[in-house]
Amino acid sequence: MVETCSTIVVGKERLYITTDDDIVAYDLGTGKTVFKFDSIPGRRMYPLRMSGGELIAYRESGNLSPAAVVSLDPLSRKETLLLLIGGTLDLVDVGDPTEDDIICEHGRIYFATEALYGPSDKGEVGEETTVAIGYESVALSRR
Repeated sequence: MVETCSTIVVGKERLYITTDDDIVAYDLGTGKTVFKFDSIPGRRMYPLRMSGGELIAYRESGNLSPAAVVSLDPLSRKETLLLLIGGTLDLVDVGDPTEDDIICEHGRIYFATEALYGPSDKGEVGEETTVAIGYESVALSRR
């Protein structure tokens, strides 16, 4: 099941799609499943972009584990941690790849809401909404 177009990344030879549990790689020439990157139970992963031959993915937070950006190597199937996301900033308003835009470039990851709503027709000011959050990592800037 594909939830949004933001859960799809195309590489030179493969298409990567988030499924209910994993990221599945399909061969672009045959359309057949080649392999999958298994997610940690309860922590879905979403492909963000390619970096050379590796797939950069966002992994959701768990009960006691922060969200993370990881590099996935299609050849070895190994995962490399690039960035842990957590701390004092709250990702309740942003950080859901099925509802937000996520961009990962030059050592930074940005989460931005896809839609904003103005005050109601009565002129009341609504709740504060987080529009975007960004994180930076030295490890990501090398990619």
